[in-house]
Amino acid sequence: MKTRHATVHFNEQGTPVADDFDDVYFSNDSGIDETLHVFVGGNSLPERWLHHTQPHFVIAETGFGTGLNCLVAMQAFARFRQQHPEHPLQRLYILTTECFLLKHADLQRALAHFPGLAAGARELLRQYPLGLDGCHRLHFTDFSTTLDIWLGMCTTCYPNGTLPGRRLSKD
Repeated sequence: MKTRHATVHFNEQGTPVADDFDDVYFSNDSGIDETLHVFVGGNSLPERWLHHTQPHFVIAETGFGTGLNCLVAMQAFARFRQQHPEHPLQRLYILTTECFLLKHADLQRALAHFPGLAAGARELLRQYPLGLDGCHRLHFTDFSTTLDIWLGMCTTCYPNGTLPGRRLSKD
């Protein structure tokens, strides 16, 4: 089934705004700073990676949006791997859902604001899925990351509240 595409407009700062929800996709001031503080720092990712003893680490989120959280996390993980090449943690897996997929051109315009993420953004845009419900797996070799984008309602993507191999908390 086809996924519904997001309808957006870009405000004066060039930030995409969801027309259906009248909500910005990221901070007008600094989307990267917001993501570093809330997503990477708020989840203590670098510290958790350092103490992780398994070969892979999984991040799951709902709402892929522009992929900014994903791109910033991938870049942070690539830095971690460069700083700790002998560490047992070798691969990052990101699982995400998106009910209203951005159109390719809107995603490209939104990510153009972040030249520091250009390499990951180019690869994301190259592999960006068609708007078809289900799981779309993207590989980012240079970032040691695999991204699964589940398109559709998360209640449909993860029936009965389950992720592959895991039960989501009802809390």
